[in-house]
Amino acid sequence: MTNNRIIAVTGGLNFRELGGYPTIDGHTVKWHKLIRTAGLADLTPADQQHLTDYGVVADVDFRSKDEQLQSPDKVPTGVNYHFLPVFPADDETDASASQEQLEERFSTDDQSGHNHMLDVYRQMMTLRSAQVAYHDFFETLLANDQPDKAVLFHCTAGKDRTGMGAYFDAQD
Repeated sequence: MTNNRIIAVTGGLNFRELGGYPTIDGHTVKWHKLIRTAGLADLTPADQQHLTDYGVVADVDFRSKDEQLQSPDKVPTGVNYHFLPVFPADDETDASASQEQLEERFSTDDQSGHNHMLDVYRQMMTLRSAQVAYHDFFETLLANDQPDKAVLFHCTAGKDRTGMGAYFDAQD
């Protein structure tokens, strides 16, 4: 297999291989073990086959139940799906808020969006649901001991909840 950072998927956004990055202790993340991305709702059949051929064996979904229901993952055949919501269903930081709700919430104070994101990132470390989700994510990673088999993980946009998972991986 070749080592390309960008995974060629036409029906999705932000598909990236995390192999080759240095870890904090001087090691390197193995290639074909970790893929970070945004949602999988728009994958084409060719995309699904490409991910299967790439060796994806697990799909870890950090989204909320509402996000999952609005845009269900198109899980490739043979891939194990793991629903691990980072935020509890009743949490206001849930990324499923509409554009109108976000504009209303953050239009009164130019620092409210910044402060909100600080809270979101703090909660990704302190909420029990987040701790369980990331713990179970690492259990999934550790169970993947076959060469050239990858765990794909994502949220809606592939940046905040997914980014936190990628950051934790780089700390190993």
